[in-house]
Amino acid sequence: MADSVLTGKWALAALCAAVLSLEVYTLAFHETSHLEGRSARQALLREFGDRVPIAQTFTMPSDGFDEVTFWLWSERAANMVYERTLSVQQPSGQFEPVASSRTEILALSGYRKEVLSFPPLAKSAGQVCRLELRVAEVKSSAPGLDKPAVAVVASLDNVVRPGFLQVGEADRWGDLELETRARGNTILGRFILNTRTTILPALQGTAALWAISLLYNLCLVTFFVQAVRPSTNAPRPTTNDQRRTTHDQQLTTNNQRPILGVLIVLGLFASLAAVYAHRRPAGIDLIDRMSETELKSSRAQHDTFDVVEKSLNSDPVRAVTAHADARIAWKVTIPQNGRLHTLIGIDPGAWSAPIGDGVVFRIGVKDGTQDFKLFEHHLDPARVPADRRWVPVDLDLSTFGGKTVELAFETYSSLPGQPWDSSYDFALFGAPRITFD
Repeated sequence: MADSVLTGKWALAALCAAVLSLEVYTLAFHETSHLEGRSARQALLREFGDRVPIAQTFTMPSDGFDEVTFWLWSERAANMVYERTLSVQQPSGQFEPVASSRTEILALSGYRKEVLSFPPLAKSAGQVCRLELRVAEVKSSAPGLDKPAVAVVASLDNVVRPGFLQVGEADRWGDLELETRARGNTILGRFILNTRTTILPALQGTAALWAISLLYNLCLVTFFVQAVRPSTNAPRPTTNDQRRTTHDQQLTTNNQRPILGVLIVLGLFASLAAVYAHRRPAGIDLIDRMSETELKSSRAQHDTFDVVEKSLNSDPVRAVTAHADARIAWKVTIPQNGRLHTLIGIDPGAWSAPIGDGVVFRIGVKDGTQDFKLFEHHLDPARVPADRRWVPVDLDLSTFGGKTVELAFETYSSLPGQPWDSSYDFALFGAPRITFD
């Protein structure tokens, strides 16, 4: 009996050691794809089939870049020839091709994964890369049928940052659904880069992530130690009193187990309640609907608009960049008793600017042919220390309840009547959201 118990303990010890070894290998050594551009909201860039070039610019975060994956789509069986080119930006600003091919696909139907592999780029960390796709020929696989629609698959969210999508010569909100591989990348690095923003803000810090990992491993090591530690052979009860005492102890233990189970269940419910309590209130998150916006800017769109996390003497806030002069307009149905909440601010990089005159922020609504100005405010943090913060904006939209209107956020380089000066106009709209009762 003692031998079988000892064998079982060593089996548990071996299992714990195997789990620890697997964890170390998975986190530290197993190579995975590094950069991903994929979201739950998908789009098909059908311009691709009309021979419009589609390009995605992105920055590789690690060395050893050697593969990029993307997805094509066709409404029905199609024969297609297309060109794909991967380029790397040189110090001069020009893009130099590092891999290109002309590929023929027969009977493309539905979704198809395409992989472009090339010799590893030893020094790819921080390199700005550009993937360009262009159709050379497309026709139906079945004789006599019209040319089918083909497309490149994209996301409706900017998930590859810093980077931007171009359709023809125009910037487009969103990104290609792509995935890159870099040798030496690990799951731990990928988690820190891509997954941390999906968990509770209190747990997003690197220290918190390492603390959770340490706690998990301490529990595993404790289990390992308990498994291999020799057990003490307690003397068997020989008298009636000893037997009665042992029986009472067993009863006490059995009575405590349900209490322990209840406490565990209550702890789980408390954890779930904390998670749900942290959710945002009901409403319309305007940043999540950036793909539906009309964007206008005096600069290139990819230099003007982006979704970032910014801290202006506060906790980080999810915000939209809108370097003046710019306009972001949403077509949105205003709920009854709706209110617009947002923050306005200027990036701290402009607070000590030697030139510039601040930014004018304006919010308005267009209902049919009528324009309504709801808000206007000038911020100049380089000269007004009180402007070095997020300024809250709370607007009543109940007048437009039930109507579909155009909600416009605008930034202007200078006050009316003043000379135009867009220097350091790094304007931000933080956490724009429509709430309702």
